[in-house]
Amino acid sequence: MNSRRSRQYVIAGVVVAGLVAALALVTSGRGKPSDELLKEPRATITVTRPPIAPSSAVPVEVPVGSADLPLDVPAWAMSGRLQIGRRSADVSPRSVDAFVVARGGVYFVDGSELWFTDLRTVRATGLTSVVGLAIDAGRRQVRVTVTGRDGPTSHTFDTRVGGLVDGLDQAAFPPLERQGRWVQVSLSGSRVDLTPAADDALLDASLGPGRYGVLGIEKRALEPFDTATGRLVPLRPAVEEFRLGGWTGRNRFYGVTYVRGTPDAVIECGLVRRRCSTLGVVPDGLPVVFDTGSLAIASP
Repeated sequence: MNSRRSRQYVIAGVVVAGLVAALALVTSGRGKPSDELLKEPRATITVTRPPIAPSSAVPVEVPVGSADLPLDVPAWAMSGRLQIGRRSADVSPRSVDAFVVARGGVYFVDGSELWFTDLRTVRATGLTSVVGLAIDAGRRQVRVTVTGRDGPTSHTFDTRVGGLVDGLDQAAFPPLERQGRWVQVSLSGSRVDLTPAADDALLDASLGPGRYGVLGIEKRALEPFDTATGRLVPLRPAVEEFRLGGWTGRNRFYGVTYVRGTPDAVIECGLVRRRCSTLGVVPDGLPVVFDTGSLAIASP
């Protein structure tokens, strides 16, 4: 990797003696996430040299890593903290406005600049003025859209070796399966109609990879349903306000809950046992960003 196109930040790993040990998060003045629910050691960043001015030219390659991240787990970010399943890192002073997860690491947008982290180091990619970010279903190629004097242009990179592989059709980058298939349905009592009439009140829903769907895509009461019968599936505890993050299986999904319009906690729900569990508390009402496979500057 050309050192003039990259900035290296070294993340000092912290070893935790036990699952109940307390660990302080270095955040350069940002809000501190809750520590209780982290299952693995948290990483922090030490800046080893000042950043150089990013190049406006499109690089011939981007950083890659060997983090071997799981792709079927909840993934979210709050300010400078990334959480991928049980693994986490604090990338401050960078902030995560949008991100996608590859096997070897995470590509994220801070403002309008694209960065990469393998959860141990953080590196600049040399790509600025970023307005679009997507990853293919196999997580092998990341597409970055930048805007310039002649308008937006998209560039595709191999996430395994980092090389530029432009020329791929946009159809190679459909929404990730974990987002489900978004449809409009109607609700009558405790039944969801997947083929609503023209005069029905329409609700947005996400159909998962199995037999279930979810009402509660964008900040509304969480109401899962069985697509075969249309019946609502009651959950314990009930969730009054929810925004879907994604599906982690045929009958599991995750997202963020709200209290009076403010982000409160990230939860995961299972429709076999019909229960939800808390994955992490949202500190100070920070915006929660999910791994969506597309540019997703999340609303609070």
